[in-house]
Formats: sequence, structure tokens, C-alpha cells
Amino acid sequence: MLIPSKKKMKEDQNLQKPSSWFATTATGLEPVLKSELLTHGINGVITKGGVEFIAHLGIGLNICHRLRSPSRIWLRLAKGPCMRVGQIGDIIRSANLKRLLKPQTPLTIKISSKSSRLHRRDIVLQKATRVCKGELQGENPEFRHQFLHLRILDDEGELSIDVAGRLLHKRGWREQQGKASLRENWAANLLLMAGWSPEEPLLDPFCGSGTIPIEAGRMALGLSPHTDLDFAYLDWKVGPNHIASSPAHPWKSSIWGCDKHAPSLAKAQHNATMASVPITFRHLDIAENRAPTTTGLMIANPPYGIRLGKRVEGLYTRWGETISTHFPSWRGIFLSPNRSLAKRVSSNVVQLTAFENGGLRVGVWIWEGEL
Repeated sequence: MLIPSKKKMKEDQNLQKPSSWFATTATGLEPVLKSELLTHGINGVITKGGVEFIAHLGIGLNICHRLRSPSRIWLRLAKGPCMRVGQIGDIIRSANLKRLLKPQTPLTIKISSKSSRLHRRDIVLQKATRVCKGELQGENPEFRHQFLHLRILDDEGELSIDVAGRLLHKRGWREQQGKASLRENWAANLLLMAGWSPEEPLLDPFCGSGTIPIEAGRMALGLSPHTDLDFAYLDWKVGPNHIASSPAHPWKSSIWGCDKHAPSLAKAQHNATMASVPITFRHLDIAENRAPTTTGLMIANPPYGIRLGKRVEGLYTRWGETISTHFPSWRGIFLSPNRSLAKRVSSNVVQLTAFENGGLRVGVWIWEGEL
């Protein structure tokens, strides 16, 4: 029988301590993120731009690469009063960075300050950087870079660390991108809002470089949304053992992506190969689409004027006619920047929410079958 070392026992104890986390998303999509966390047994609290939750360190790290909807995940390290420059050091030292990070870990620190006496962010950054380097005894460029955020609000400071070290929409498989492509995690948000399950046929008639169908394919296989798991936390003292692989589910889904732009379909096929999902892509104009099954989900990020610099009213009208004629029992979810365009798809569309996509506020619209 092997007896664990004191070091290993201490690490295991640290993993079992409840920690505070903050997963970010676009304003308007917080309920989707909260619902996804619930599927992992975590009951979070919605705040503007994200969801706060409490989880043991090991659990939080394990779900980082499994969640599909968030943009970033932050682990909160310490907080305290922050009215004077000297208190910045108190907060950082109370975080005990040496417990989490190896000596000489390179850091980048972001400072935000609102309603605070410490409004000079350059001075705050100098102080925070100096204290962090002192805590970790310099920097070794061979280690993964870590990203900290010191947020000062109403004279209280809070220090957090970015678990992945990057925006989570960067999955690793989208090597070729089309014009005005949808972020991968926004595609996942649409799938989650629609309540899509892999047993339901799915078609994207404006698939472009394949983002939505590929996200659905990874979901159908039960795989992490990420093929690139080079996350920042892998260099933490407690990090490397928490990317748990899971075997892929058998492929039982019917997922199609269609587009009239052949070069985009070539990109989509390449991306699907990189993502290891067997999506069927078809070169079709919107009016040429026909329902491959009696019922299913149509999901789309269609063109709209500001996004692609052209008028699209006629396209939406033709799309609506195609749905009513050839997809009468299908349901759908799509993005549109205004009600006028959305109503051209169907007079029965309902707006679920709205969020900012590429600098433009867009609505999420749905329709049910039997239009």
C-alpha cells in the first residue's frame, strides 16, 4: 500500500477547499451559462456579464475545458480594502500566489478601477507587478504565461487569475475562418438555448466555415469543445491532472451545413476534419434547401446588412418562403439585428434575448414547427 507524501496530501486538501469562480459571457446570455453550470451540478448566481459560482478547485479546473458557453473563467484569489497603494500589496500577498504557481512564473496583470481613490492605473500596475515578482522570485520564460486581473471597485480590490489564459471561444479546430464568422461559444449558446439534443436532425442553411454544425458535432460526440487544451492552469502546482478525457459517444446524429459560397464550404470541411466530426456539407442556395427529415432544428447566423455590407431583405424573404414551403414542421433559432428582418422569416418568430456580437447588438429569435 502506497502512502501519499505530505506534499501530495497538502495538494489534495487544497483541491477540496471551496473556491470562488466567475465565468464571463455576453450580457444577455447569462441564463444560458447558469443552466449549463447546472448540468455539471453547480448552482451559480447571475451577475451582469457572467455567473459566479463556488466549487472545489479540482472540480472547477475539470469543467473548464467542458463548458461550452463562457468566454473566460476566472478563479478569485483574494480581496480586501484598496484605498491606498500599500493595500495592493496586502491583497496580493494574501492571495498566496506561491500556493498555486511555480516560482518564476511569468505574469501579465490587468488593472481596472472604478469609483476608487486609486484611479491612476499605471501606479497600481507598477505596484502590483513589483509585489507579484517579489512573491514568485522573478520570471522564467519557459513557463506558461499567467494572466491576473486586479479589479478595484468602490475602494475594494479583488485579484483573480484566468484559468485558461485565453478566450474560450478559441477551440483549436477552426483553422480556416470565413467572413464575419460567429464565435464558437456563441454557436454553443444558440444550441443550448434551443434545447437541442443529438437525436434531433440539425441543419444550418448559412453555415459559412462550419462553426455551428461543428460545435453541434462535438456536442453530439460528448467531446470537449476544445481540441487545443493548452490551458494556463496546466502549469499550476495543482493543475496538470484535471483534464479528464472521456471516450467519444457513437455517432448517431444527422447534422447538415449548407451554403451557396463554395470556398466557405471548403473551409467548413477542413475545420470539420480538424474537429473530428462527420458533418455533411452541401453547396446550396437558400431557396434550394429541402427538409431531409420531417422534423428537426434549423439554426443559423444569417447575413445581415451591417455585418456584411449589403441589403439582405430579399434573402430573408426567400428564406421564409423556403421554410414555409419545405420545412413546415421544423423549428428554428437564428440571429437577427432587428425585428423587421426576423419577421421576414416568419410572422410567428419570438425574441429570446439579445447580446453584442462583433460590436453589433443582435437578437436571438425562435420559431416553432407548423408555421
